[in-house]
Amino acid sequence: MKRSGWKALLGDKCLFVLQEEINGKLEIVGLAGLHVDDFLIAGKEGSKVYDHAVQELREKFRFGKWSSAEDGLEFAGCWIQQSSNGEIYLDQENYTNKFIDELDIDPKRPWSADLTPADISAIRGVLGTASWRATQSSPQFLADTSLLLSEINKGSVATMHKVNKLVREMKRTAGQKLRFPSWPGVPLEDLAVITWADASNHNRPDKSSTVGILTGIAPKAIMNGEETPVALIQWKSGKTPRQCLGSNGAEVQAITIGEDQNYLVRGLLFEMMGNQLERKVIHKQVATVPGCLVMDSRGIYDAATRNLSCLHGLRESRAGYELTLSIVQATQAKTVLRWVCGIAQLADSLTKFFDRKCILQFLAAKQVWRLTDDPSFTAGRKVNKRAMEKKLQETQDYFINSIRILAEKNNWPWQDDAAESLAQLDTFTD
Repeated sequence: MKRSGWKALLGDKCLFVLQEEINGKLEIVGLAGLHVDDFLIAGKEGSKVYDHAVQELREKFRFGKWSSAEDGLEFAGCWIQQSSNGEIYLDQENYTNKFIDELDIDPKRPWSADLTPADISAIRGVLGTASWRATQSSPQFLADTSLLLSEINKGSVATMHKVNKLVREMKRTAGQKLRFPSWPGVPLEDLAVITWADASNHNRPDKSSTVGILTGIAPKAIMNGEETPVALIQWKSGKTPRQCLGSNGAEVQAITIGEDQNYLVRGLLFEMMGNQLERKVIHKQVATVPGCLVMDSRGIYDAATRNLSCLHGLRESRAGYELTLSIVQATQAKTVLRWVCGIAQLADSLTKFFDRKCILQFLAAKQVWRLTDDPSFTAGRKVNKRAMEKKLQETQDYFINSIRILAEKNNWPWQDDAAESLAQLDTFTD
């Protein structure tokens, strides 16, 4: 690759860039990603440097198959298609239908029966193939596969039924696609890296916690509250690195991992613009790429942005140290911290069993999203409570009005003050 003019990135040795001098300035005219012995190459149309470099690769390597994204190509179990406007779509429909199958379960076996070694081996096999789809194209399933894997050693036949339920859901949504927008007119310099970080406390069989991290790239206008298409590029769901005493400890670990992931992707974008990372000034270099870390924990957000006391005022010392280090790095890299209510936290779907509402809403909206920042810090459960109270009030008003109309039609006695007394009853709100 190097002899053909390509340059490996420091942040990812399997990602290469190709540069060409245009109008006295080096510009990126080619990108190449390697996965084992598969190549995924993109380049600028009309660039002679790119055409020559690709031709050299084809001469030096004996490729078994060479496909075009316009016609569609398979890469590491994923089907990739590029439309005429430059957008790329990725799915694993063929992979899902071919490799992900349900477990064979004897209907006579009780759900509470212990798993046999053969059962455990079969479950690991199914979840292994399911995890590949979850990690490559379907983040909404990643928490399920992670939590089911943690359940195997203490599981029962009920675990096998959960696995089959997951497989059926994957089969039903086999055609689901990930969209990678082209953002016409938006240069690389105007893209921002957004990371959503969340945690669920003590929700695993061994009482450990789960972290969910999701990172996307979008035009930096998203940081100003505008709706923009978002490209998802990295996500993870798994056990927290260490046990914690409470929910704050789990949230801090999620934020720490999320801040690291956000930093790494911004560094990669900086390199993809043709720049060279330097250790002495790396924070300043990363800071030139807009970045944002999104959380839904009001307590941690307040501690990170308002509490100036030792360890940000957290009672758990280890969590306080971790949060302090993360905030220091975020400050150096000019990472913007944002709070959103729980119902707008995309990473929430990466921490719980079969809780996919938020991420499915995001996918259904063709990955167009907005960072909602509520200055009054209205938590998601309070938003839901207010919506329920509003619905109850509307039902109460409808009931009273219906009684009034019925009284008028039948010439029944009716007084407005009676309606007011009825409205003041706690019957509907209790």
